[in-house]
Amino acid sequence: MLEVLLNGQLVAQNDDVTPGDLSSRVELDVPATATYTLRVRPYAPQTLGAYALTIAPAGGAAPTAPTTTPTTPGGVQVQGQLDADGEEHAVDLEAGRYAIATGGLSGAADTVLEVLLNGQLVAQNDDVTPGDLSSRVELDVPADGRYTLRVRPYAPQTLGSYTLTVTRMGGAAPGTTAAPSSSASVLDLRGQALGAAGQTHEVQLEAGRRYVVTTGGLTGATDTVLEVRRDGQVVAQNDDVTPGDLSSRVELTAPASGTYVVTVRPYAPQTTGTYDLQVAVQ
Repeated sequence: MLEVLLNGQLVAQNDDVTPGDLSSRVELDVPATATYTLRVRPYAPQTLGAYALTIAPAGGAAPTAPTTTPTTPGGVQVQGQLDADGEEHAVDLEAGRYAIATGGLSGAADTVLEVLLNGQLVAQNDDVTPGDLSSRVELDVPADGRYTLRVRPYAPQTLGSYTLTVTRMGGAAPGTTAAPSSSASVLDLRGQALGAAGQTHEVQLEAGRRYVVTTGGLTGATDTVLEVRRDGQVVAQNDDVTPGDLSSRVELTAPASGTYVVTVRPYAPQTTGTYDLQVAVQ
């Protein structure tokens, strides 16, 4: 069963191409450039297996959007072409832990990978290693939801093709929540710009769990001050990890489940640059 949605609204749907052909096909007039969600689901619980999804302009021209095929349970693989504006991919993830990565770069491609939930950035990575221009994040998904994967070039000239993969980790059965490992990342942001006003980041924490919140990877003259707030009240704060280490670190046990605000600000107006921020389950 194939469904096409725009802004959550169903705009096209098909079950079978013909009574004897169980594949699906829709033809769609797109009035303006936008991000569409393509949902592929089984007709019945037992009608499972592999499939190929193609998108092409009517008339047989080469595809203009990525081709998606399933890999592992809860996983997908997308072939994409990186332009100056980047690309976005919507994916439905079940609760569990996932590895999301770009690879197979061609041309001058250098990717930056961002993961968003409800428009909020929850994970980001530029380079896997200093010599590897592909990107990778590991993400704990606390509950089923629709995530947006944004792949953009590091610079206007770093364009080319790429492969985006989403793979479920840890072997947890679909629909169950995998227990976090000792270093499970709740939030992992890289290369965040620190200005005089600082930055705030929202994160969902669970009551009774112990978390480590750290800044690192400081560049330039960066000297961070880290604060964690719940309902406007400071619950943890740190300036320097040690007298010689200008990054910041706090450990806290969340008193209640909900949204916490992590604020990173410079120690002084001139101590700005970039930083990495990680929130991990201890």
